[in-house]
Amino acid sequence: MSDKSLLAKLLATENITVQRNPSLKTAMFDLKNRVLMLPVWQGISNDLDDLLLVHETGHALDTPSAEIYKKTAEDIAAKIFPNEKISDALARTVSGFLNVIEDARIDKRQKRRYPGCRRNYLVGYKELVERDFFGTANRDINSMNFIDRLNLYFKGGNVHMNLTFSPEEKVLLKKVENAETWDEVVALTEEIYAFCKKKLENQNEMEIDLIAGEDDGDLDSDGDDFEDFDGDGDADEEGKSQGSKPSEGDISGQSGYGKGAGASERPSNAPVSETDETWQKKSEEIVSNDSTNFIYLSMPTVNWDKAINDYKIVIKDWRDEIAGVRKTTYYSSNLPYNAYQYARQEMMKWKVKEKESISFMVKEFEQRKAAELYARLNVAKTGVIDTNKLHSYKYNDDIFRRLTVIPKGKNHGFVMFIDWSGSMHYNLMETLKQLFSLTMFCKQIGVPFEVYGFKDAGADNPFSYIGKQNVIKGARLVLRNFLSSRMNTEEMNFAMSYLWCAGQGNYLASDSMGGTPLNDAIMIAPKVVRDFTTRNKLEITNVIWLTDGDSNGSNGIEHSTEPRYSAKGYKSRYFYVDPMTNKTYDWYPHSWSQTRDNTNTLLRILKDNTGCNLVGFFLYEYNNFKRIDGDYNISNGNPDAFLKARKYWSDNKYYPVKSAGYDEYYIINTSAMKDTANNLDIDNTGDKKMTVKKMASAFSKFAQKKTVNRVLLRQFVERIAGHSKKVA
Repeated sequence: MSDKSLLAKLLATENITVQRNPSLKTAMFDLKNRVLMLPVWQGISNDLDDLLLVHETGHALDTPSAEIYKKTAEDIAAKIFPNEKISDALARTVSGFLNVIEDARIDKRQKRRYPGCRRNYLVGYKELVERDFFGTANRDINSMNFIDRLNLYFKGGNVHMNLTFSPEEKVLLKKVENAETWDEVVALTEEIYAFCKKKLENQNEMEIDLIAGEDDGDLDSDGDDFEDFDGDGDADEEGKSQGSKPSEGDISGQSGYGKGAGASERPSNAPVSETDETWQKKSEEIVSNDSTNFIYLSMPTVNWDKAINDYKIVIKDWRDEIAGVRKTTYYSSNLPYNAYQYARQEMMKWKVKEKESISFMVKEFEQRKAAELYARLNVAKTGVIDTNKLHSYKYNDDIFRRLTVIPKGKNHGFVMFIDWSGSMHYNLMETLKQLFSLTMFCKQIGVPFEVYGFKDAGADNPFSYIGKQNVIKGARLVLRNFLSSRMNTEEMNFAMSYLWCAGQGNYLASDSMGGTPLNDAIMIAPKVVRDFTTRNKLEITNVIWLTDGDSNGSNGIEHSTEPRYSAKGYKSRYFYVDPMTNKTYDWYPHSWSQTRDNTNTLLRILKDNTGCNLVGFFLYEYNNFKRIDGDYNISNGNPDAFLKARKYWSDNKYYPVKSAGYDEYYIINTSAMKDTANNLDIDNTGDKKMTVKKMASAFSKFAQKKTVNRVLLRQFVERIAGHSKKVA
């Protein structure tokens, strides 16, 4: 805390007093006593903390008092609405515009004064956008009002999103870029507010393209670069001299008005800055108060020998079990050798038959890949004369050789984590066939892979908390490396045969099924994925999670320094700050109902750590799509949407749904995963004689049926076809 106070003093270029007050909701500045009072920001990165510090110091230096700020907003409102009573709600809408334009001015001046803070601005505002502090999530940014696009633009929007402006809007935006004084801010607020008011009044009379999607949508001034925010000349201190009257006021949102817009108390033609209003409300989420403790958590240390069993260890355990030399501490019986032999015979028969379908999908994959590459061909003149065209020089201007540039594909691989819980037993054989098809396909096209079963049965706790406080607790867990592209043919056949035994209902002493330690597995996964990506020199790693249920409960706290509830009634909020990315994540250690929230948080940590494509498959045992629709709110009560979604489910045997943690998440129809396409339906006898066209149609349907139930493989083919590295 003292370091931040010293930094604020240095930034202020004077020995102002800086105070951190956990009871404050926003920053305040006492002009008379030169005291900058800052709230205690929690649950944010260091970059965002420094951004807010620099930003609020800029307000302390350059922005007038809260009283002047409030009166300015009221005066502008009176000019634009001469016949209206200037209510607090109406003045607040003007104040929102004033906030946006003044923020742009003081941010520009701060970056000019302290060039080293430019990175803090870039990263800090990016964090706020990602955490939806401006209300932009799941919205078309360019459909928002001009004032909101303006706000996002000056907060680094064009670095992270493609904002567009009309020619008329560009003129106003350029004026904001060049504004140096408080008087200019006031004049621009009035001008831009009136501009947006006119747009609002006309929106019901005509179709207006607020984003003005013209060919020159990007600013000629390269305004998306933070460097361009700076103007020439020395900083103008005119704004600082305004409002010399001593005061203590809110300088984060200088309006002086309470929270909430009060839409019913303002005219219908009064425009509002939605992004500013959302920020004013959500900014309180990162401010501590006198009734909440903020606890920062760390991940436990992992004993990797306990956490992961490489496939060589797994195969040895399985061979010993079949030979009767390996006994477990849980059960005395092992897998009989004859059961394994029978499973191997059945598996090999299936494998021979499956090769036909895999070959078909390999051909389909090669066609998709070739089509994608062809679509991206770039033909360029080489500057070298083509002698074969030289004879035509009199009537052909183009006599140069052309070079066809084929864009380089991406080198893919995948890591799959499969739920080895007891409930998986009911769909295990169908799941294993899906898995085997996927690995056979990857073997054939040269894509590296690893398959891990995650389980708690027979496992130790690989997590350690020694020397740490406030550590996220992990449970019993082991990742068993069931299949790997590093296996030779015999090792692969043996592993598939052993797992086939489980699918046939045989008990496996070495890999008995238990609970679902999903969260604990995801905690370990980042290192697994990074090592796999590095070892195989991959450009794109696809990480797949396949489960039939949620994780075993919420992860608690080990060696907690704070009680959940103190004697004074304080409650605690928990955050995890990842040391690799410096990103901050919410954590819920005491709520079983929020176990899925922690799962999604861990998935985001995994993705942020590795840059992987994250795909989830959920095995759904019910074929009743109405139940799925209710669980995931797919149609939102719309009958037409429901029918459309149900047809998709029926045709594809899966349905993609939104999940906070995954890039893609699929609900799989487990009852439809069985292979039902063994025969080509062609009858050419009697009056059923088929034409060539009919036979082609029958074959097409047959081929489709042979692949439609292979959900895992189909999704993987579609994912890599356009990006795959060329395979010999």
